[in-house]
Amino acid sequence: MNSLPENATIVEVEGTGKYYIRVDRGGVSFFFDPGDKDITQLIADTTGLEDPMALSQLAKDNTETIDELSFEQQFLDDDFLVFVGDYDSANENWTDILNNVKNITERETWWGNKEFRDEYIRVYELATDDDGVFNKTTFFENLKTNDTIGASLGTNRAFFNRTVDERLDPEQYGMDLDTYVGSVQAIAIEAGVPLEDIKENTELNNSLKLVANNLNNGVYGDPNTKAAVAKASQQVVALVNPAFRKANGGIYTLDNDILKASKGMSTVSITTKHDEVEELLNQFLPQSMWGDIDVSKEASKLQMEPNYKYELQEKLKDKRFAEFNMYDRDISWSTILNNKKGSIKAAWGIDVKWNNPVLNDIISMNDTAKEGEYLRGKGMELGIDKVKNDFALASASAYGDGVIKSQNFLEN
Repeated sequence: MNSLPENATIVEVEGTGKYYIRVDRGGVSFFFDPGDKDITQLIADTTGLEDPMALSQLAKDNTETIDELSFEQQFLDDDFLVFVGDYDSANENWTDILNNVKNITERETWWGNKEFRDEYIRVYELATDDDGVFNKTTFFENLKTNDTIGASLGTNRAFFNRTVDERLDPEQYGMDLDTYVGSVQAIAIEAGVPLEDIKENTELNNSLKLVANNLNNGVYGDPNTKAAVAKASQQVVALVNPAFRKANGGIYTLDNDILKASKGMSTVSITTKHDEVEELLNQFLPQSMWGDIDVSKEASKLQMEPNYKYELQEKLKDKRFAEFNMYDRDISWSTILNNKKGSIKAAWGIDVKWNNPVLNDIISMNDTAKEGEYLRGKGMELGIDKVKNDFALASASAYGDGVIKSQNFLEN
């Protein structure tokens, strides 16, 4: 690029050595702060030019000079001037900057609202001290909590606040997005989508990334809230399993942007959740109590909301605890069951099934000393070989080796 775009200008603040990039778009002028770059370096970085003569001429032709007082005053007098934060000199050229502004004006519709711009200017003034020093961090933080701006946005507050977060710390914003991409993919896997499908199905992968992007942007609300995560989860479920879409008689509406992104997506193979529900039952609830659980219904809930499994776990814990409150609520039933089956195995030398009445008795007993005595007595009653043999050995030990010599007996 040998010249600056028509709607891009470099503004020099006279006497300060400070320069700004101004981009005019849609009736609003957006100002970027390039940091400590001098004008030659700034133009070289943004245009790709290297020739010193060409750079000098371009700087002369495309730089507006304004005194410091007038520069500050224009932000106070003109509500169409907007400071949007730092320009990343390592990554952005003029095309990137212009695309950035294009995205801003398309996404951030509040710039067309005069009430918003008036308040924006007032917040800018409050972030400028008596010496004219502007505090960018204070400015952006105040924007996030300003009630007047909240009422005039014409969009959800969370979305606005996330645009501010992005300008305050773009690196952290990008890291947040990476985290949400991983979280959304995990939701898809929980919903029954094989990892291979996520990797190999381009439309599916792109659609999941869009859900993650919406979550990060605040489209679904504050991304730190359960409600926003639930909305993202619903979008994933409706995406990968069309049976859950309202259009097909389901309960979720797949948003238009996700629907468009998924156009041409091949059918996703989803594993059933029945096995997962049964695993939870085995882990947390006695099999004798399974009759009260509608496995198909619970599996359906789990498909609609993958994180429902945590709610189901708590429900099963409560149900078990109501019947067997002699054990801590958070001890899994499988642990209790296996421990007591182990006790019977040690005493009787055999494995018993879950519905063995003796197993149920010692589970209810929950007393190691008493259960040992009970198992010995019950074993004798039932004729368990190991118990009878152990008893015989114990008796023999009590009377020595059990051999009476006849000659001594006769001599007596």
